[in-house]
Amino acid sequence: MKAIASLTWLLLSFGLIDTAGAVDDRCCANLPPQTTAAVARYENQSALNAWRALRRERGRKDPVFSGPDMYTPLLFAHRGGGLETVESTERGFRYALEVGGADVLELDVQITRDGRFVVWHGPRLDNVFILGVDSDSEKRPPGRRHIYDFDWRELDGRAWVANPCSKDLSDVPRQRDRRLLLLSDFLRLFKDAPLNIEMKGTFKMALGGREGLQDNVAAFRKILLDASHRPTIIIASVSKEILSAFRTIDGDHFPTNFTFWEQIKLKVSKTVPKRRVLETSYWKILSGQKIIQKMHRSNSATYVFITGFGPIEALDCNIEEAGIIELLSRGVDGIMTDRPRAVRQIMHQWLQKEMGNP
Repeated sequence: MKAIASLTWLLLSFGLIDTAGAVDDRCCANLPPQTTAAVARYENQSALNAWRALRRERGRKDPVFSGPDMYTPLLFAHRGGGLETVESTERGFRYALEVGGADVLELDVQITRDGRFVVWHGPRLDNVFILGVDSDSEKRPPGRRHIYDFDWRELDGRAWVANPCSKDLSDVPRQRDRRLLLLSDFLRLFKDAPLNIEMKGTFKMALGGREGLQDNVAAFRKILLDASHRPTIIIASVSKEILSAFRTIDGDHFPTNFTFWEQIKLKVSKTVPKRRVLETSYWKILSGQKIIQKMHRSNSATYVFITGFGPIEALDCNIEEAGIIELLSRGVDGIMTDRPRAVRQIMHQWLQKEMGNP
């Protein structure tokens, strides 16, 4: 009965994940003080170099992402690192690379009322200060709370993201690198970074004169192809409908994730489709060692989220070191986290012990 209840909650979570807030409030009370980027860069540089060298020495190249330092286990910065930095902004993603030591930037894409593609998890804008809109997000009227309630001109240079867990939007610094970003601008700023891009629920909506899902997916893919972005990009969605529409138009040019139901089928199937990666919860029911080994035999990879949603508690709230080490021991190819710097330190220590290095 417990397993059935867990699976039911998991199904509900996958259905409701697009309504999640900026960060998991359960984590906020336990976050350590933020380290300034300048100090952290100085402290971390030698550690980052040692971490990358140790993975190269291990010699286990990631089968999906190419590049000179793409050795497993990879570190994905979820929203840039939403519990350590200003999520989904230029500032946040630079922190993820320069301080967190992330290998892959994980980002989400939503669509505004006038059809522009914006880097944002959302769809709510509760942790964003917007000129001309009540700074108390709870007092914002219906029709002014979600990203699809705004045209881009109302947000462009007029919307700044708050620090993690901040409740007072009136004090958000109006710094350029805290602004909301168009996807096209993000791809220009981070053209050399490997990416994992999730298409969110607004892709199903008729916005900006487009008729809905098919038009949105086609316009989204055109932005990707027009960008001078060279490293690997994985395209993901929790929605079977959205992912199917993308695959139909794309023709497997970009690797994609498995939907939840495809993950269930994966347990009994004998083969793994090409150009597919397993991106899933850290729960053993979805990312057990047998599944991970099946992905390896098919020259694919398993990347697990240790962030929380629904009933699934985050392993990166209080940094459950034992849980993270257990995942690494299973053989996961990458970990997606809201706390890249803290998790990378644990990954480094685990790898040192595994390789017998002091």
